[in-house]
Amino acid sequence: MAQEIKLKVRKEVEGEMVTKSQAYEIEKLNFFKFMSVTKLVKDIIAEVKKDENLAELFSQLFTAAEAETEEEAMQMDKSVLGAAAESFQTLAVYLPEQALELLAALSGVEKDVLGNQEIEGILNVYDAVLEVNDIEELSARVKKSLALTKSAFKLKALTEKVAQA
Repeated sequence: MAQEIKLKVRKEVEGEMVTKSQAYEIEKLNFFKFMSVTKLVKDIIAEVKKDENLAELFSQLFTAAEAETEEEAMQMDKSVLGAAAESFQTLAVYLPEQALELLAALSGVEKDVLGNQEIEGILNVYDAVLEVNDIEELSARVKKSLALTKSAFKLKALTEKVAQA
């Protein structure tokens, strides 16, 4: 089920900048949007892998162990901050641009319109995309289909081997 979201849009009307509220309908992903999103995600992952410092930062963030002492905690914080500083260009320039592109592809809202929103407006679009598409369910469904495909190919290979014997 689609969800309507209202965003402020600045347009030039008769030589004057006018801000209007415009409604956008956030709909479920169709296959063409899915292909576009998949390509963008692949590009983002490739960029993260190219930047060793960024890869290290994500590794530290997602595998963070609890520090046993305050000194250990401070050292871990310094390490994360160091990795973030080293990968600043990727974090500050490339990833926000890619995130905006990804949200535009997912939502159907033009990138320029999204870029001119307050953070709260962008988060409202993001939330609507997640709610409408039930990303967890979609991800589980894609994994299930891929597993079935893999099983089918294994079965086909097995029957071909039996037929050759």
